[in-house]
Amino acid sequence: AFVLPDGIWRIRPDGSSRAERLTKDSDLPLPWSFSPDGRFLLVAVKGSSIASNNLYTMRVSTDPARAEARQLYVEDYTADGAVFSPDGRWVAYHSEADGSARVYVQPFPGPGLRVQVSRGWGQQPRWSRGKNELLYQGGDRRIMVAPYEVRGATFVPGEPRPWANERSYDIAGIPTYDVTPDG
Repeated sequence: AFVLPDGIWRIRPDGSSRAERLTKDSDLPLPWSFSPDGRFLLVAVKGSSIASNNLYTMRVSTDPARAEARQLYVEDYTADGAVFSPDGRWVAYHSEADGSARVYVQPFPGPGLRVQVSRGWGQQPRWSRGKNELLYQGGDRRIMVAPYEVRGATFVPGEPRPWANERSYDIAGIPTYDVTPDG
């Protein structure tokens, strides 16, 4: 998914299709993640201040007039980097609601409470597809990994630990790493 002045568009990464417009205008300017089934797109919308974003889910349709957005999370601080879990039941994102960027998970489509995963500063969450692990960039720019369990309808994170000692790049919230399908 990408943004042009006339809205959000999508195209297959292998180039096997033409670009399709998903929205009529650019009211939903920051696309983050498609749900595993391709029916929803997580987007960030500028909030009431220049430093705030609100997270929305948008039902994907090939008819831009039918694009439908629903607020997922609203706050007065930045909420960014939203990604669907591999099974589509959870959304991970980072938020500065507590004064410092932290990684949270909440159920999709909800309702349910958000759960803090990072023990300190964190951003750029990424799900492992092969294990029950959530990775994120920690405050010292090392990639952290937090195991998790799902107990019924409850997300239970474990204690985060460094995934590697090397430090990653930080480019103003732009994702700088990903996890391969095999983990």
